[in-house]
Amino acid sequence: AVEQTAEYTMPYIPRSIVDKLDEFFRLVDAQHHTESIVILTYDPTKEGSDGWGVLVPEQQNTSVHCKYDADSIVGIKPDDAMIVGSVHSHPDMPANASGTDHNDQADFDGIHITYGWQKAVNNGTTQYHIELQMGGSSFTLKPEDVFEPLFVSKSPDPEVVEWTQKVKKVQPLYT
Repeated sequence: AVEQTAEYTMPYIPRSIVDKLDEFFRLVDAQHHTESIVILTYDPTKEGSDGWGVLVPEQQNTSVHCKYDADSIVGIKPDDAMIVGSVHSHPDMPANASGTDHNDQADFDGIHITYGWQKAVNNGTTQYHIELQMGGSSFTLKPEDVFEPLFVSKSPDPEVVEWTQKVKKVQPLYT
């Protein structure tokens, strides 16, 4: 038997999009207490990660299912952009692909990302489940393979830097 494998080679999805989607999904949950979905696009005429885009279709959702109108994005999709996947939310649930999600993705080759969060798990920090769907097969990916790395660009607070001067490393005592 030969094990099927897949390798993700697209540019990273920019952290700005990852964070903006998190904000969108949490806002929809706060307003409607429902899941929500967006469509991922990629424009190969743009450089690297700049090619990523998001389209938000008209949708009617419940707390456990998204139903969207695919025709509602036709007029807003940039000409050079390709539809390459979807991202949806699982408010107050773990990030995973449910049986419904697998059925929805079965004929939709591309990358499919689920954002999930639970108040009782890591203080409600967002979790991610990512699958690459190709020709009827599904491959699980890690966030670090798909998302741009998180870099903290702010300089440390000068007072905090001063505090660190009071900390010294010593060798442990052995008896």
